Amino acid sequence: MRWIRFDSVGGASGDMILAALVGLGADVNVLKERLQSVFSDKFTLRLEEASSHGLFGQRMTVDLHEEHRLEHEDYGHHHHHKHEYDHGKHHHHHHEHRCFADIRDLIQTSPLEEEIKKNAVGIFRLLAEAEGAVHQCAPEEVHFHEVGAADSIIDIVGAAIGFHLLGVEAIEVGPVPVGSGTVRCAHGLIPVPAPAVVEILKLAAFPVASDCEPVEMLTPTGAAILSYWPKAAKSGPTKILRSAHAFGHRAMAGRPNLLRATLCQSDSIPSSGGDSSAVCPAEKLFLLQCNLDDISSELTAEAARRLFVLGALDVWITPILMKKGRAGQMLSALAPPDKKDALLTAIFEHTGTFGVREEVINRYALQRGFVRVSTRFGDIRVKVGTLFGRRLTASPEFDDCQKASSQSGVPLSEVYEEARLAYRRSEQAET
Repeated sequence: MRWIRFDSVGGASGDMILAALVGLGADVNVLKERLQSVFSDKFTLRLEEASSHGLFGQRMTVDLHEEHRLEHEDYGHHHHHKHEYDHGKHHHHHHEHRCFADIRDLIQTSPLEEEIKKNAVGIFRLLAEAEGAVHQCAPEEVHFHEVGAADSIIDIVGAAIGFHLLGVEAIEVGPVPVGSGTVRCAHGLIPVPAPAVVEILKLAAFPVASDCEPVEMLTPTGAAILSYWPKAAKSGPTKILRSAHAFGHRAMAGRPNLLRATLCQSDSIPSSGGDSSAVCPAEKLFLLQCNLDDISSELTAEAARRLFVLGALDVWITPILMKKGRAGQMLSALAPPDKKDALLTAIFEHTGTFGVREEVINRYALQRGFVRVSTRFGDIRVKVGTLFGRRLTASPEFDDCQKASSQSGVPLSEVYEEARLAYRRSEQAET
């Protein structure tokens, strides 16, 4: 499994995370090419060398072209406050309000891989739900100002693309400073951290640092990206592959405005320790279930999708026969401990059920990772399941096979089978 460890002394924003992913090996030209397939706004990703307090790294700037620029005197009147964190940089924002549905449709109708679209929409949904909680409205009614502008869509969709390119499945986050004081936005002065950031941090599985400077250090975009991604459950030997320093745009008084990212990989699972009867380490999870007979299957499917976005490890719907012979559905969700409360709340909110059952279970899972194999259709990732360092199962990644099939015109089954054969050949060559 590959994951990224984020360590911050200067907070986090969308462009800093994007710079970090490029520093770890995500090709900036590939990023731009795929971003251009999402929307037609003309932009430039400007990556430059940066240094502070004796440390060196990169800084990312999103430049929108002249027709999309906003005059400087309008700068700052946005719903979100990323510019306060950007430390003096002068983004030129597309002054356009987009609701969550607009952004979701923009991403979902793009030619990006399904995995990327799912993650990008999930991050924006997290932002919409946070803003909806702050302003007492439904997520679908939230209108994004700055976060809906083209450069912030670039930050979020670009981050989803970057994680995909690096083959990253999870992250680990050290204490993040959030800042203090106040910040001015379209609604006037508000406290730091911003209300939307506070809402996101209620669900975030990462710690907040108490050592802060009197500026906004963690933006809603940065908080959403770091909160959305699954958290790494590390086990076994860890190998550090690369490290990168990403800088913000404002010079801070007593620290570098720095976000460090470290790309890690674990290739095996150790023995389970004291319990010699276990075939692999057990993970304690919560099974949440409710029976539904007064909701349409479309709404149940939407509830299931929302649970996935909020961090459910699995969600399934089972047809059942309820009292008085009525047909119904049982909604089941598998929740990690840190996501249980959020998932429980979402089930009540989106199904109308009067009760949810909870059961504590143990899950045993193979260590999962990816290897790339070469085929005549290009490189394809293969998901590998490992137990105690021994590979037990492997499956070509569906999205990669689907893309190769579409590009080559060859049936998906043929691409899938060739990827399986290529993996077997590479496995035999290793032995």
